[in-house]
Amino acid sequence: MKRSLFYGLTLFVIALLSGILVMIAFCTRVPPTPSLADAQGRGFFDLRAHWARGDVVVLLRHTERCDRSDNPCLDGDTGITVPGERMARQLGAHFRRLSLDNAKIYNSPLKRARQTAVLAFGERSESRPWLSENCKKSLYRDILAHKVAGKNLLLVTHSTCIKMLQDNSGQLLLNIDIGDDSAYGAAVFFAVNTLTDPAHLYVLGHLYPGEWASLPHHMPVANMIKWLDTPSIFLSRRALSQKSRSPNSPRPG
Repeated sequence: MKRSLFYGLTLFVIALLSGILVMIAFCTRVPPTPSLADAQGRGFFDLRAHWARGDVVVLLRHTERCDRSDNPCLDGDTGITVPGERMARQLGAHFRRLSLDNAKIYNSPLKRARQTAVLAFGERSESRPWLSENCKKSLYRDILAHKVAGKNLLLVTHSTCIKMLQDNSGQLLLNIDIGDDSAYGAAVFFAVNTLTDPAHLYVLGHLYPGEWASLPHHMPVANMIKWLDTPSIFLSRRALSQKSRSPNSPRPG
């Protein structure tokens, strides 16, 4: 009788704990990061309005790295490939469509990221070690520390740094296959919510290199800027409330 009762209680506890773990996993999983090219470019419309206000942070992955490709190297095997050079120049043209007048640009000092930044944005990009060293743990804090009000922040970095971006509580913000070969040159966009203390980032979406061509070339932003002045636009966003446990990560990609 006692054995049967003990066995039953053990099974009940195991089932209860399993249920709790399943609920935690469901409630904390990160939703897929949306593409700004979806829904007839409405996400890009949102981005343009934030960009005009200088609210945006961009994490841009370097273009194709030569040591993992059969394509010819641009300048040594620690840098990018010849096709990567063409992609970097194209990315620069895409971002100039948004305007870089109110943007501050930094890059990882690793050669592949530096090459991408210079080809895309010229010598105005500055190298910062925090975009490669210890980026998996401190990138979120470093972003907020270097974000200047009214200026967009464009950061050329690595797939691991982007994929492993965590908020101050250690929770992942993104669910995107940024480490794949097809994701070289991919950009992830965030807006800074300064209505909270401390300020935090929320996800706007991503663009793969091939998606830029499908976006509208001219979009009015005046009405969107008025709309963005409403505090509820920030408070209604749920991107940062979706949490996920951080797995072990490889070296920068």
